[in-house]
Amino acid sequence: MKITNVYGMPEALVKFAEEDYIIKPNEYRATSLLKGYKEILLNRKYYDDVTVDVTQLIWMLFGKAVHYMLESQEATPGIHKENRLYMKIGNYTLSGQYDEYNEDTFDIGDYKTTSVWKILHKNFDDWYKQGCIYALLLNQNGKSAETFTVTAFLKDHSPEKALHTKDYPPFPVYKHTFDIKPEDIVATEKWVKDKIKTLSFMTTMNVDNVEPCEPEERWQQDPTFAVMKEGRKSAMRVLDTEEEAWEWVDEKVKESDLTKVNVVLRPGRNRKCESYCFFNKYCNFYQDEVVKKPVL
Repeated sequence: MKITNVYGMPEALVKFAEEDYIIKPNEYRATSLLKGYKEILLNRKYYDDVTVDVTQLIWMLFGKAVHYMLESQEATPGIHKENRLYMKIGNYTLSGQYDEYNEDTFDIGDYKTTSVWKILHKNFDDWYKQGCIYALLLNQNGKSAETFTVTAFLKDHSPEKALHTKDYPPFPVYKHTFDIKPEDIVATEKWVKDKIKTLSFMTTMNVDNVEPCEPEERWQQDPTFAVMKEGRKSAMRVLDTEEEAWEWVDEKVKESDLTKVNVVLRPGRNRKCESYCFFNKYCNFYQDEVVKKPVL
């Protein structure tokens, strides 16, 4: 990956961003396995070709800085930091590097930067899977793991919203612990082996013929229908279908205002494809569905 500095950011940021890992042909990392098949394959095929400006990596660099800070702390008895573990799966290797592991409480600790949106929607499936993969790796290396604790720094936290919005996280840091049972580790081992086996087969294919990432992997937002009133910037109501929107108009809008009201389609989006996938220029799904597809 080539890092540019178009906007003249401090050179230290560029150097920090350039400290990246080398993709090994027969090794898959825990975090990469959480991505869709197509993204994984595009990443491995075009990693050396893609160009990214350092301004697009600020939150990734913030996460790395947090890890450096924690790693520099004095060692605490019973707590291991930043260890990379390995597991052989046929001709392939699974690897993963936890942030902390407490051998007394059998807890795996992980630090992340994320959005408040993830907390509000309790969209934690990827965190849970990551924790289970680390637990699997620890088991394979003679260690036990019973919980996975994520400490998340919320990059878009609003103190004002925390005061007035229901279920909004009260602080810009959020902690969540998952229980990991033995059967979860068994299921994770099967999932990992199946995914690596499928990836092994897909590497023989043209990546254009690989199915798109799943909707949840693309952070897909379905289309919605907004009830808009003349002279008003915000929607009166947003609903999932056009039929529901017009039904709401019939029930709630005064007859005298009907000529001022319209239902407007808000097209769905694949948020990760659009803003967070550095390989979308090589992805035929993205090019066909986002770049070339006209907006209705």
